[in-house]
Amino acid sequence: MRKRRESQRRESRRTAHPVPFGPLPDWALARIAQADTEALQQWALNVLQAERLEAVFGD
Repeated sequence: MRKRRESQRRESRRTAHPVPFGPLPDWALARIAQADTEALQQWALNVLQAERLEAVFGD
């Protein structure tokens, strides 16, 4: 059940990407696919204030 929820969260981030950044590049999709729940939650918060996509991921 937990794996399913994490998979659903990843999918929602992949399909509901932040519009200001445009389509997500492959490197971002790969990071999302491999992320744990804690990282996904942090990135969801980061996107609210990030000025560029790299900042969402802490790069």
